[in-house]
Amino acid sequence: MDTQLSLAPIQGITNHIFRNALRKHIGGVDKYYAPYLRIDKEKHFRPSKQYDILPENNPDLTLIPQIMVNNSADFLKLAEFIESLGYTELNWNLGCPYPMVTNRKLGAGLLPHHTTIIEILNHVLPKIKISVSIKMRSGLTDDTELEKLLPKLNPFPLSEIIIHPRFAKQLYKEKANPELFKACSHLSAHQLAYNGDVFSPDSFRTYKKQIPAIDHFMLGRGLVANPFLARQIRSAKGFDIQEASEQFQSFHNELFENTQKMLRSEGQTLLRMKSYWGYFSHGFSNNRKAYKLIKKSNSFNKYHEATRRIFKEQSLLLQPYNRNDNNIDE
Repeated sequence: MDTQLSLAPIQGITNHIFRNALRKHIGGVDKYYAPYLRIDKEKHFRPSKQYDILPENNPDLTLIPQIMVNNSADFLKLAEFIESLGYTELNWNLGCPYPMVTNRKLGAGLLPHHTTIIEILNHVLPKIKISVSIKMRSGLTDDTELEKLLPKLNPFPLSEIIIHPRFAKQLYKEKANPELFKACSHLSAHQLAYNGDVFSPDSFRTYKKQIPAIDHFMLGRGLVANPFLARQIRSAKGFDIQEASEQFQSFHNELFENTQKMLRSEGQTLLRMKSYWGYFSHGFSNNRKAYKLIKKSNSFNKYHEATRRIFKEQSLLLQPYNRNDNNIDE
């Protein structure tokens, strides 16, 4: 299959620990996008975020760091740092939908401000060597920004535009709109990629049929909930469930061990693993029971007991993520 499959950047979820465990034990992903770097009020960016994209922490995988900025100075500072690490591409986040971000005119909150976007690109691109791609929603409060903004981006040498056809105010409550993507795609001179609600091989094939010219699909929540999704999309054959279950357990165990090493706190590690299981539980035969067992775990011993019960008593179904059966608030 010629289509590229990538892992979307999800804050607190798809960090280097998750990426490395996924590549090592399951695979199927061509490239990975790191959760965004951002300059804080003191004009610094968190050491933990820097640590996440260090090349030595991302061996044997293709990583594209992401930034979230709304001014040229911050863009240049982050681009310089990313370029110093040897990366050849960064991604500009114009898609984060959460109010605490958009209210600061960051992420999708910048989409209505075309003049600012154009000014930043005009100022920054001549000064950096690293390639720039953009990940964007269709708008902030409605879908009209996509149609307005795409032609204005044509003069710039962007490597790619990844479009999530759902406006920010919807968060994840409404379905993504691939028809909107298709309707607006002719307005762009750039290579486009699709992101949004690819939850199963069937949904991938449906979207691919609707937009056959697109050869890069970014997988987000669907891939976290079912880490085998990229492999399922690539494979015409069925999966050996027993083998997949063993691979998932190896993936999970490495994820837990390295998360514990990084956070060095029982409470923080359990919180992080519960966030993962808000997705993972969708893939098991009794997902609500599985998540309830994890959620009740208030110590490492109880957590390990819960995962042993899940792996012993429940089947890994490799089923699609179900947005209408959320175990967590997204």
